[in-house]
Amino acid sequence: MRRLVTAAEMRAMDHEAIHTHGIPGTTLMENAGHGVAELILEHLHDLEDARALILAGKGNNGGDGFVIARHLKRNGLRPLVVLVGAKPKDLQGDAAWAASEWNALGGELTTVLSAAEWEALADELDNAELVVDALLGTGARGPLEGLLAQVVESLEDFHAPIIAVDLPTGVNADTGAVEGPCIHADLTVALALPKLAHVL
Repeated sequence: MRRLVTAAEMRAMDHEAIHTHGIPGTTLMENAGHGVAELILEHLHDLEDARALILAGKGNNGGDGFVIARHLKRNGLRPLVVLVGAKPKDLQGDAAWAASEWNALGGELTTVLSAAEWEALADELDNAELVVDALLGTGARGPLEGLLAQVVESLEDFHAPIIAVDLPTGVNADTGAVEGPCIHADLTVALALPKLAHVL
């Protein structure tokens, strides 16, 4: 039986890997994003030239999303990264690195800072054949509100596959509780180890 971890335990493991064992955070992020992309390509078929929306938050889960987008693009898809609730200049650390790598590849990126900007992407959402949820991962605390809640709610009737990175946005990593809007993922890819929410 595999070990289950809390969000705090997973953060501690990442910290130990980086600061004790000398594994760069960018390497962890690259491995995570590449692994998710490989599973997407393995589980979903006829994706060549498919339009993929990568919904990214400003944290490391969003950074994973940029890496996923890069690998999907190299495999013939047409990803658009939608950075929700932040501008590229707001990204820090490993997430900023992942965004710069995406930019260097000539990847498409748009930012959404308001309800109106999200609504302007309605055609993109209608045409998407795949959505990757890289908004919060294990970072959800309490019910989603504001712009994030609107984005998640608008995906409730989405018919194409939704892939969640680590955890669907809106699910509490430690309890499995869903206190408000939540991504209904078709496939969730746990990173490193499964969290308590994956079995609760």
